[in-house]
Amino acid sequence: MRARGKRTQFTSVSLDPKKIRDFGDALYKVKRPGLEADQHAILEHRHLIQRLQAVVQAESKADRARAIQALRYARSRAEGLILWRFNNSAVEPKDLVNWAFDKIQKYFAKV
Repeated sequence: MRARGKRTQFTSVSLDPKKIRDFGDALYKVKRPGLEADQHAILEHRHLIQRLQAVVQAESKADRARAIQALRYARSRAEGLILWRFNNSAVEPKDLVNWAFDKIQKYFAKV
């Protein structure tokens, strides 16, 4: 799992708004029914922690190091992940960020 700071199919979300205040004052809440109806998935915090712990126990040294760091972030931020399942094969790489923004925006409401 390599989502933090990289362009991937994941978006990090938190269970606790106080844990992510350092990202700014604008908070958004996920609209779960629409997200799940469109076949996107949420990897809940506890499942994320379990998967990262499994990597720490069983994978290569490099993977373990990444998983240990990801565990620190996930625990400190009460973090989970959204797995986006968009078909972006027809989108030019240079246009991907703008394309994704338009697609993802509808799944969040400003708090």
